[in-house]
Amino acid sequence: MRDWNDKFANSADIPGSENLHGLWAAQAVAFRRKAAVEEDIPYGPLPRQKLDLVRPKGPGKGLVILVHGGFWIRCAKFDWPDLAQGARANG
Repeated sequence: MRDWNDKFANSADIPGSENLHGLWAAQAVAFRRKAAVEEDIPYGPLPRQKLDLVRPKGPGKGLVILVHGGFWIRCAKFDWPDLAQGARANG
């Protein structure tokens, strides 16, 4: 039997990786403050069926959908709103 968690736990091989989650969390909080993210909009009946909406700074030019369900082991959508930063800046 294989332990797939070990196969996907790459951070164990990165020096200083124990600091990354804190860094990512701080970046997410800072972006949420700046971008006024609309959080936890339901798209289905189950508790985890929610999305966050990040609108562009000005008029929208299109739609970008970022699907990130978290890591194999940890994290969730709340941890990654700053991944929308580039799309938001470009409308």
